[in-house]
Amino acid sequence: MSTPLVLSIDLDGTLLIEEREVHPKDADLLRRPLPVTLVFATGRSLESARRVLERAGLYRDEPLPFPLVLQNGAAIYRPGEVLEDYFPIPPEAEAYLHALVPQFPGAAFLWQGLDGAYLEEITPFGLQAAERFGFLPRPLSEAPKGPGFGKLMCLSDQPEVLAAFAKATRDLPVEGSYSLDVIYEVTRQGVNKGFGLRALLPRLGLKQVKIVAVGDGDNDVPMFACADLAIAPLNASPLARAHAHHLIDRQPQGLLAPIFDLLHAKGWLNA
Repeated sequence: MSTPLVLSIDLDGTLLIEEREVHPKDADLLRRPLPVTLVFATGRSLESARRVLERAGLYRDEPLPFPLVLQNGAAIYRPGEVLEDYFPIPPEAEAYLHALVPQFPGAAFLWQGLDGAYLEEITPFGLQAAERFGFLPRPLSEAPKGPGFGKLMCLSDQPEVLAAFAKATRDLPVEGSYSLDVIYEVTRQGVNKGFGLRALLPRLGLKQVKIVAVGDGDNDVPMFACADLAIAPLNASPLARAHAHHLIDRQPQGLLAPIFDLLHAKGWLNA
């Protein structure tokens, strides 16, 4: 009996092209039964992931049917958008991050919670980026009391601002990484996509599995670390490419078909 396969795929820059398009061949495959357990692993919140996949013509008027690792591992879901667990930034670290925000006037800060996204220190670029990535942010002052925020996104088109923010958070009990060159993301210490995937799979009864992880950003590297096979598209960041076992050109055939071809060639999928 072959070992079950889990295929954990990032969205932006990996499955999604230009934040809202899915290759037609990938979209066609996603509408069919797959020979693997598919997990979407992304920095997006549930609200944002749903919206961007709907833009691509997928899963309209239905809950997302796959397990989800969202907010870089801070929120994990069973199929059907059933929340399994949440790992928010601790209150003391959140308070320190709020105190840092005014020191970076060239950036906008997007806080992600379970119920939506909230902007602090709004900038024109921040508003544009929030819309680009499928968020409908509200002012931070409107955030309800609740379990806290799973992730903070620092948004800026000025690389030096992102680098300075990354340096300022280095000694905090948080985990930071770039997802794109205009986004630096912060989660609870130890919480990342690899953590979320490892936390979720046993709760789904998936303990003895092979994991194939696919991503393009620095924030996908922790997911690569727990994978039996790590794959990056050609457009991936230098760090992601350096940690990938295999690179894929997604333009001719999309992303999924070349992955399945590779898994067949390795003997991991039945012919």
